[in-house]
Amino acid sequence: MKYDADVLVIGAGPVGMTVANELLRHGVKPRIVDKSPSIREVTKAMILHVRTQEVLDKVGVAERARREAQPLKEVVVHAYGKHVGSWDLDDIDSPYKHPLIIGQNRTQHLLLDLLHERGADVQWNTEALSFEMTADGVTTKLKSIDPATKAESEQTIRSQYIVGAEGSNSLVRRSLNFTFEGERYTGEQFIQADCKIKWALPKRRSYLFLTPVGYMMVIEFPDDIVRIFISLPDDNATGAAAAASQLGAVEAMNEAPTLDEIRHHFEQLSGFSCELSEPGWLARYRTSHRYSNRFSRDRAFLAGDAGHVHVPIGGQGMNTGIQDAFNLGWKLAGVVKGSFKNSILESYHAERHPVAEGLIRGTNFAYQGVLHPSELRQWATRMFGPYLIRSDRVQNFMRNTLEELKVFYPESPINLDLGGAKGPKPGERIRDAEMVRASDKATLSLNEITRSTAFTLLLFAGTEASGAYPDIAKLATEIANRYAGTVEPYAVIVDPKLPRDLFKPDRVLIDTLHIAHDAYGVAGPAFFLLRPDTYIAARGPLSAQEKLFSYLGQLLQ
Repeated sequence: MKYDADVLVIGAGPVGMTVANELLRHGVKPRIVDKSPSIREVTKAMILHVRTQEVLDKVGVAERARREAQPLKEVVVHAYGKHVGSWDLDDIDSPYKHPLIIGQNRTQHLLLDLLHERGADVQWNTEALSFEMTADGVTTKLKSIDPATKAESEQTIRSQYIVGAEGSNSLVRRSLNFTFEGERYTGEQFIQADCKIKWALPKRRSYLFLTPVGYMMVIEFPDDIVRIFISLPDDNATGAAAAASQLGAVEAMNEAPTLDEIRHHFEQLSGFSCELSEPGWLARYRTSHRYSNRFSRDRAFLAGDAGHVHVPIGGQGMNTGIQDAFNLGWKLAGVVKGSFKNSILESYHAERHPVAEGLIRGTNFAYQGVLHPSELRQWATRMFGPYLIRSDRVQNFMRNTLEELKVFYPESPINLDLGGAKGPKPGERIRDAEMVRASDKATLSLNEITRSTAFTLLLFAGTEASGAYPDIAKLATEIANRYAGTVEPYAVIVDPKLPRDLFKPDRVLIDTLHIAHDAYGVAGPAFFLLRPDTYIAARGPLSAQEKLFSYLGQLLQ
């Protein structure tokens, strides 16, 4: 069967371009279309959480984003007239130590630049009109508009798969007759401004103000710009009803706020006078939360806002969408190349749909608590907030939740847990650890090793002297030969004097300080199989080799 593209990606926002870049990185040819004429030059979603930075490290743009972005290390909290303390968002347990503030348009440009470097581009001014799926592919009708002449043309293309990353009004979702249920919020509106500010509080931190009538955040951007984000009661019943009929967070029918309106509400909610100037973007909108009942069917998939939208608390939306794309990209690529069996694609919905459900529940709970605080909640926050916010347990919980470091897949159909260790379980995020490569004595982290597009198999010799190393070397050689390019095995040893010539020296990692053994809770000989998206696929004692091969046989071609 001849195809025009391996995968058609509809939508060139951060989610669609993440999917496309991952497919390219894994050696698969996508085609990406978007009905917009180009990237919209507004900041919109502006935070890259730590887990998303880990993802973008593998995609290839994390360092570029870090060079442009403003670090977010502290959020100072004022609640109901009292300064209660600060959320410490620095020194998080990750190679990326804090969230970053960078405009969505800049994130899109970084991903687009990477697409260009990999020999691909976005087909702008092109809308997907309809598609049909068969057992062997997808046929999609596209309409393109020539930006110079405005002439319209239609074409039909064939692809093996289709990904809808085109936002809350997704053609893919509607064509599959998936539901998009959720709650409409009609009592509040949001106004925001990207501008410069002069006021009495210092820079290099962001601020949260909670009040009985709404909340406000002041978030530092690069280049001396701040985002002022304000929630207010919504008295425009007509506009609220119109917004509630929409599918996602959209700008309302009425005019954008003026800078004077922003300043007025700023001073009311914060109690501080301010001077605002040089507005780059002013917006007013209402919102809802919704999610699709399915994220995939046969050869069609949803990612990002096409599958879930929610109230903008915590900046989770774009980040969750990028992580959808990262989860899907390696699986699609492996199936297209013939490396994985088709059944692995079923794990996409099984893993990402519960994440969206949890996100909706969490943001709705926070929304109701922040925007509709009872008098008791206000009193408790003033009384106990200063003590709770200083608690390491509370700080760690907030960091891990906001930064999405506890997004796990415990019920994934592609998990295999045979025990053998006390550390992280299948479905959990990998743990970084530094070791020394035997071949050149270079210090490597697992974060660096797992930049590969393959599965990574760690074969631990154990912390005690044992005769496991010859067995490990034999297993590693067999895996490397049978699954070349798909599984990359590494022997992890604690004794640097072991005969490293039994296996490739560049695949022998010396863990004399037990850093990796401790991180993975390993005492005796054991294996950990790490997925290309840096989650744990399987673990077990080294003696369970037959079950490991059986598992790989069910997953891989």
